[in-house]
This record gives sequence, C-alpha cells and structure tokens, in this order.
Amino acid sequence: MGRLRANAMTRQIVLAQAKKNNSIIFGGQAIRKHIGFFGRPTMDFDVLSTRPKRSARQLEKKLDKIAQQDVYFTKPALHPGTTKVMNKGRDMRQGTRDDIGIADYSKPRKGIKSKRINGVRYVNLSETIKDKRKAIADKQFAFRKEKDLEDIRRIKRFRRFR
Repeated sequence: MGRLRANAMTRQIVLAQAKKNNSIIFGGQAIRKHIGFFGRPTMDFDVLSTRPKRSARQLEKKLDKIAQQDVYFTKPALHPGTTKVMNKGRDMRQGTRDDIGIADYSKPRKGIKSKRINGVRYVNLSETIKDKRKAIADKQFAFRKEKDLEDIRRIKRFRRFR
C-alpha cells in the first residue's frame, strides 16, 4: 500500500474512532481543521479521551487488522497519562529510530471547549492559544517553544485574513 494512501486511510480511521468515542482532536490537526492551509503541516494526531490507554489500544488493533499484520504498537509517552500509538516503520521493529508516531491519547481537563466539525470534536482555537501561551511560559516545555509560537502566529495571521 502506498505511503500516501496509508496516511489517508490512517487519518480516516483515527477520525472515525474519535467521532464514535466522542473524543476531542487537539494540537496541530485541530489548528489545521480550523484554519486550513494557514496551519502548519502535521501528520500525527493528538486526541483527548476519557480513557486514553484504552483508546490507544483500540486504534492500534484497528490499524493492525487493516494492515493484516502486527505493524502498530502502543507505548507510554514522556508526559504522564499519555499513550502513544506508533507504526514500527520500515524495519518492522518496535522501539527503533524509524518508528512513526500516529496518535497521542491524553485525558482531557475539565471544561475544555470544542467545536463539532463533520461529527468530530475539535478543540476551540481560543483554548489552543490559551494552552500554547501556558506552555511557552513553562520551562518544562522549552523544547517546543518555537513550535508553539509559530502556531500562535499562524492563528493570528488567519484571523486577520478572515
């Protein structure tokens, strides 16, 4: 299966599961859904789920079933409470450099605002900006400061053109 077709199929599966489980898409995919080409390109998904570990395993199993082989795996992320769904990459070995991140599942905080688009919930842009500003101020997230600043700039640019 071609890489582009596999990515499109993976995207459909992640979104269908989010819709079914009433999960919320956030991060780069949510920004891109709200602002289109103004958003930075991103391949992986960030998903808020009341049961992140279970949702990650559910996605892993669905993707393996479609691939008709054991191509995906889950693992805990660096951030406590987050579970990653990963593709084993070309070498088909788990835990190597060529592994590809598919989705990160985390537990949502209370009162998160979202908007339903085509039946899938996406976090509101106002929530995204608030979270990104908070992360920028936190030294623990210094490694992603430039990416967060870029996302905020892109959202502001979009709002000016709207």
